Amino acid sequence: MKTWVLAEVKNDHWIIRACTDATFGLKVNQFLSWPESVCRSMMVMGGPQFAPDLQKFEHLAQAAVATKLGIASYLGVPIRIPGKAEGMLCGLDNQVVDEKLEHLVPLVETFGRVLAGSWEQHLAEVQQTSADIQGSHRAGMRDGLYNFGTFRDLLQAAAEHRHSSEQGGLLLFDLDTSTSGNDLRSENDVSVAIALLKQATRPQDSLAHLARGEFALFLPGTSEASLVSVARRIHSSLSEKGLSAKWGASWFKEMQQLNNIDQLIKIGPLPGSNHAASEERQSEVSSPARHCQRA
Repeated sequence: MKTWVLAEVKNDHWIIRACTDATFGLKVNQFLSWPESVCRSMMVMGGPQFAPDLQKFEHLAQAAVATKLGIASYLGVPIRIPGKAEGMLCGLDNQVVDEKLEHLVPLVETFGRVLAGSWEQHLAEVQQTSADIQGSHRAGMRDGLYNFGTFRDLLQAAAEHRHSSEQGGLLLFDLDTSTSGNDLRSENDVSVAIALLKQATRPQDSLAHLARGEFALFLPGTSEASLVSVARRIHSSLSEKGLSAKWGASWFKEMQQLNNIDQLIKIGPLPGSNHAASEERQSEVSSPARHCQRA
């Protein structure tokens, strides 16, 4: 195989974590859509899988990414770290290879296991570092959520270091506490909202209570479609509890595009307009996509 790729599954995308050469135009940290992935079909079937001539496997040959990249031969080994990560070690070639290479599949599978072990160790080290950072921030939290200043520092670190080359998004929710009529009811509404927001977050997400009834959620690695989907699910859950809220969303193709953080997480008045999806689609330019909705 001419090219070897290590890809990670994250949310609804495959992320290129390593690539031996540029034959197929793949780059480290590049995102590929999950529905278009040849690896998706391979993982569904279980691995390892070897397709010396991709055209003989219709479901693989018709994958958009196979056509786009010109993949003629494929060898894939799933890599799974239970509860932590999953991905694929892929061998690619733009020429049909000799079927006799099939005897090398067990060797590739063994290497995949070794790679999974190294990856798991790396994740453990990253999690420990993250735990240390979170521990130092606990004094800057309220209700178990980050406060404005601490959340700002977290976003700054994401944009400059930890997630700079990854896509990601920010959700803002402004709970209308004025409609409840009394302070006790308002505090109860805030508590209900916090519980719902916590239920909607993944371990890697960060949730902040910026001010009374104002919340922010940072979702690293998420696609624009997933970001808006999460926002609408949270908004729907709040509505089911009788809570009125407005929300805003900003999505970044790369988190290093994030600037003017203070202005971005200062909720202020969120427009009440509903934009058509076609008007909100992220373009190839560096500016973020934004969505807003009033309850």
